[in-house]
Amino acid sequence: MKIKSLVLVIIQVAGIVILCVTARPVCTKIPLIALQTASFVLIVWTMWHLRPGKFHILPDALKSTELITGGPFRWIRHPMYLSLFLYLVPLVIEYYNWWRLLVLLIFLVNMIIKLLYEEKFLQQKFPEYVSYMKRSKRLIPFIF
Repeated sequence: MKIKSLVLVIIQVAGIVILCVTARPVCTKIPLIALQTASFVLIVWTMWHLRPGKFHILPDALKSTELITGGPFRWIRHPMYLSLFLYLVPLVIEYYNWWRLLVLLIFLVNMIIKLLYEEKFLQQKFPEYVSYMKRSKRLIPFIF
């Protein structure tokens, strides 16, 4: 395990905990509930395709890591990151204050650094990852 990987995960988990503990972890306004529901559906769909033993929180590619390109991975290379963001944004909107927004921005920057770092390992481990990158988006289907 690399120190950089561990630091990225600690920042990620800290952001999630801070945003969930400093407000109710579930929103009450219909549009925000819809975003959180979409987040939950995406997480379940993603986990279905990852299956037990295929998922780990560190961005390092393990020996047992397999390239998965089905399900949500067909369009998004990092659906778990998107689902976390879709879950946290409504919490910041509904229970807004400047420091919660700052925590969300730090979380977002950290996630982007983490996914770029992870993609570097995946490109080294899987030669076909470069072509996969050309036919999928990082976080937002058909856009980014």
